[in-house]
Amino acid sequence: MKPAKTISSLWAAMLLFAGLAAAAPGKTAAPRILTVGVTGSFRAAPDEAILAFDAHGEAPQVADAYRQAVRQTAAIRSLLQRHAIPAQAATYSQYVTAPVINWKNQKVTGYRVDAAIQLRLSDFRLIGPLLSDAAEQNLNALRSLNFTLRHPLAAKRRAIADAYRKAQQEALALAAAAGEKLGRLRQAQLDVNLSAPRPMMMVAAFRTAAPSGIVGNFHPGRITVQARLTAIFGLR
Repeated sequence: MKPAKTISSLWAAMLLFAGLAAAAPGKTAAPRILTVGVTGSFRAAPDEAILAFDAHGEAPQVADAYRQAVRQTAAIRSLLQRHAIPAQAATYSQYVTAPVINWKNQKVTGYRVDAAIQLRLSDFRLIGPLLSDAAEQNLNALRSLNFTLRHPLAAKRRAIADAYRKAQQEALALAAAAGEKLGRLRQAQLDVNLSAPRPMMMVAAFRTAAPSGIVGNFHPGRITVQARLTAIFGLR
């Protein structure tokens, strides 16, 4: 199927050139251009893990819900201290209070208090023991675990360079097939995104597995950076 796609692209380019050559005399000729769309990529090993915890409390009285959330926040703070994680690696949000409503009769049945804790780690060896300890303490506060790049700009540049190389090669092939010479790049549209590994299945396992089965090192795989490029070249 792939060769057919290439042949179709070449015919499309030839038809474009034929149409330009047949432009009516006396009228301003349309710009002689060639447009290609490609995707460049670069894979990089993540260097930062982001763990999100949710400390919460729920009770008929708002004061009781608040005390529960405070106790869970203190338990998470103690957990990090036991594993010698620097205090600046974690950020704590303010407590947010919301009513719990019975939607059948529209009555308030209690209150929920939540606080979000975000932990950033560069040493992935700490993750297994940390979550094992949390399981032993019945501290089911982990909401998500994601891996990312602290400085993604370099990886994005590599993906963009790969996209431009592919675009130039494809444009040269199309122009040559039509007997034309490729000119300079006139316009480009670019969209770059990161596709990071999301080990949600592992997180779910940590919440239910026995403590002895969840200690270990993390190997999250690589982050894929994709650069989608639409490039418009002139023709000489």
